[in-house]
Formats: sequence, C-alpha cells, structure tokens
Amino acid sequence: MVGIYFSGGQNNKIDKNFIHSLNLNNSNNNPELYIRGMVFVFGHSIVSNNMIRLGIDKYGNNIDKNYTIQGIYSEGITNLNFVHNTICITGTVLADGENNTSAIVRNGAFLIYTFNNIIFNSRSNVRGTGSHYCLFTNFEQNIMSNYNLFFASGRGGVVGSINSGVINYLDLSSWQTATGLDNNSLYGYPNFINHLGNHANVDLHVKSPTPIESQGTVFVTETYDFDNQIRINLTPVDIGADAGNFEFGFPIGIENTYTTEIPNEFYLSQNFPNPVSLSSGKTNIGTALTKINFGVIEDDFYSIKIYNSLGQEVKEILSEHLNKGTYTIDFNASALSSGVYFYRLSSSKVSLIKKMLIVR
Repeated sequence: MVGIYFSGGQNNKIDKNFIHSLNLNNSNNNPELYIRGMVFVFGHSIVSNNMIRLGIDKYGNNIDKNYTIQGIYSEGITNLNFVHNTICITGTVLADGENNTSAIVRNGAFLIYTFNNIIFNSRSNVRGTGSHYCLFTNFEQNIMSNYNLFFASGRGGVVGSINSGVINYLDLSSWQTATGLDNNSLYGYPNFINHLGNHANVDLHVKSPTPIESQGTVFVTETYDFDNQIRINLTPVDIGADAGNFEFGFPIGIENTYTTEIPNEFYLSQNFPNPVSLSSGKTNIGTALTKINFGVIEDDFYSIKIYNSLGQEVKEILSEHLNKGTYTIDFNASALSSGVYFYRLSSSKVSLIKKMLIVR
C-alpha cells in the first residue's frame, strides 16, 4: 500500500499533501507487507510541507499487525530534499516477531537533505522485538540533516541508524555524537492537535506549547506552509509543515500505547530513566525527559501529580478522562530542582505512588 509513488524527472516539487489512515485488507502478520506514505525511486525532487500519519486506520483504530510501515521511502534517487514535512508513525504492534517501522528511509548512496522536519515515530511493541526508527539509512555518507524535531517514544523506539540497523542510536545525543548530524536538531513531543484521530478528524497541525517554534533554518524556496500561509507573516523558521506564532515549550507527550490490550489490574511503573538528569534519556539542552508507564482497567477521570519531599504538589502532568488501557507519558522534568519527588496516579477507584529522583 502506497500513498504517492514518484519516479522520474528533475527539479520536481511534491508539496502540501496529507496522507493518512492507509491500511491493508489482510489479516496476516507479515513484515513483508508494506504500508508507505510516499515512495521515490528516481529523479531530483524537493519534498516539502507534506503531512503523513500512518499506523492508525480510517476509523481511528490501531493497526496492530506486523506490517512494515514507512512514512517516506526512497531509493535510486540522484538528489532528494526533505524540507518542512511532518511525518508521524504511531500505533502498537501486538504480534510476535521482528517488525521495523521508519518515518524516513533512504535505501542507497544518493544525496539526501533532511531539514526542518518533524520526524515522529511512537509505534511500540507489546511482545515483538522490532525497532521503530525516526531516520533509517543503509549508507552513512551523503546525508545532510539538521534543524529537525525527533520523537521516538515507544518500546523499540530508535532515533536513527546509518547502517541498516546494525547499530541503533536510541537517543538524539548518541546519534549526534556518532554521525555529526543534527547538531541543531531537538528531541521533544510536537504537541499535535489530534494525531490519533480517524480519517475525518486526524490533524497534524500543532498547538502551543511546542518545540517547533522558531527552531528551524530559512529555506528561501519554502515561502508557504501546508495551509498555503506565507511563512514570513508567521514564524518563517518553524519546524514541520505547519507554521504559526506558537508559544515555545516542551509539552508532555502522552501515548495510548496498548490500545487493544487491557491490563489485568491497575499499575504504575517506575519511571525510566531514574534518576533523571540533563544527560540521561532522550534529551536536549534545557530538558530532562523520563518515561512513566501506567495501566488502568476502568474508563474514568485520572490525574498524575508530582509532589516534593514535603508532600507539596509541584506539577500536574495528567488530568483527563481515559479509556481502559495502557499509557505512556514522557515527562519533562527540567523545571524541577534536584531532589526526591513522588508521582501519584489517582482516580475515584485507585491511588498509586512511586518515587523519582532528579539530579543535576
């Protein structure tokens, strides 16, 4: 299954497309079955201001099969520029076995530029062992990548690989050190309006606060954004397909990780990494991200609050109605000082507490 297949020509421009909700009419768990948003096999193309959401079907249901899902796949290209795109791979794999997904794939040694993109892959394994990449390539040369926003939050999440998965770089810092790429890129949750929606209400525009605000670099060829708004009238260097005058910030990212597998009991897992520090986990300058997993067995209103060692509430990171299932929150602890903290999951039926340590 392919949304757009492109082959041939020079100086092509593919822009302002929204590809979403693709699925296969097949019940087999087969990683040799592909769902691809865009495929490029020949020519010189500029790919800009596109939005791609894969891993959720047209009804808003999780695609839980062991398919290979790729946002943009390219091979045999002489030159390919990815600029100001928003690529979102999400959902959960319930099947056993190894299944890899990728937001961007380059299969070959051709030159590729990747700038100002939201490269998001929150797809997650329940039992399988697959990897879920933001950026995947089989050749380490001829890549120019910078000023992107990465997010790989699921079980099996990987920021990048430059040798077909022989070495996986799980966080942005290790990717930057090993490759010399993306030195001005960020890691964080984009704050999509509704990336888990059905075909009628899925929306990859972002809302404040968001780390895309003013964090890109100027491309003189990209005058307009996805909505055909003039970028210079908004913020001309916002990352992704959507430009606007947003409030800069790193929001909490919450993913309904196991949408169809209900836990046997309420649980709240130990945050990871713990202790939390500016150098641990998937971090940027000024951020300290830690992952909190929890499961609920009843539809109800839930909150998660952070308390200091004196029992004083310092932060509420969740306050909403949730359906029964398993969830993951990426919590940015950078605003808290060093010390011992406690986080509590509570509802009308449950109250669970864990301890968290923050170090500087």
